[in-house]
Amino acid sequence: MHIDIAGLTPDRVEFATSPLAELGVALHALSEPGHHPGVHGWATATAAGLEPDLADRLMDTTPGCTAGPPRRRPGWSPISRTG
Repeated sequence: MHIDIAGLTPDRVEFATSPLAELGVALHALSEPGHHPGVHGWATATAAGLEPDLADRLMDTTPGCTAGPPRRRPGWSPISRTG
């Protein structure tokens, strides 16, 4: 996809964070905390606060760093709830 902004003045160009993109990034960091050491503290604290059932459901449907369909591995979770 190519968006041509040639000829637009700076006051006509605006960038904003997408809430949906932010959600995707957060879920990704929760599902693969080892790949993102910069948010490890946040991911650990957030994961510890999740109800186990919710954490399991999130991990079942959240894609990781590799492209492809969502993971569906029974019993698999990269989140350690013990510490």
